[in-house]
Amino acid sequence: MFLYAVLLLGAVVGLVAGGRPRGLLLEKLRFVGLLPLWLVLAAVPQVLAMLGFADWPSGPMLVALRTAHAAVVHGLSALFLLLNLVPWKARAGTSDHPVRPSVDGVDRAAIALLLVGIAATGTAVLANGGAMPVSADILLRTDNPALQFGLLHGYYLDRTLIGPDTVLPWLARTIPLPLLPADPPYVSPGELVTAVGLLALVLTLMRPYGRRTTGGPPISPRRFRSRRPRRGRRRA
Repeated sequence: MFLYAVLLLGAVVGLVAGGRPRGLLLEKLRFVGLLPLWLVLAAVPQVLAMLGFADWPSGPMLVALRTAHAAVVHGLSALFLLLNLVPWKARAGTSDHPVRPSVDGVDRAAIALLLVGIAATGTAVLANGGAMPVSADILLRTDNPALQFGLLHGYYLDRTLIGPDTVLPWLARTIPLPLLPADPPYVSPGELVTAVGLLALVLTLMRPYGRRTTGGPPISPRRFRSRRPRRGRRRA
């Protein structure tokens, strides 16, 4: 919910600033087909939580399941970002088939920042058996009995309480955000960096741009029109 809110904020700010709504179609990014698969896989823990806690495995089996899930989700997102950091060679365009816009240095900076945040989050999750450690203060700040029960008994696939055995606790969800549209209202340092990178990427993708030649002005489609004389007319 936190990242979805950041995504919506970026879209609104970009539109208010005069950005291109078409940029939200991710036309400058490649391998966009990986995103629907990532969204489905990332939603698995929430779907399982809606179906109930008691019927799902616990102990080593739960740790193995959530570790595999976290590895696939974070690996897929990192792969998508890495593929878009590669400077792909653009094909020559025509008036009928213009050159497809590609990411530039500003876009790559936002992608790199997003990749750093995802790497930090993924490191914390994988180091703790596939679950993101959450501050124990959540038990006092939430009125959700199902959340309390799931955290106390370790039935969640994507989160667990911080304890003596927590690895890299400084990368866990310990930063409270009272206005966060989520339960628990905590984020990790990696998630904050991810949010900043996501906001920056949305704004950069919505920037107005023009196809340029090397060191020259924007190319107009009129320049691609044929200069052959029309039929029935002689050349001057």
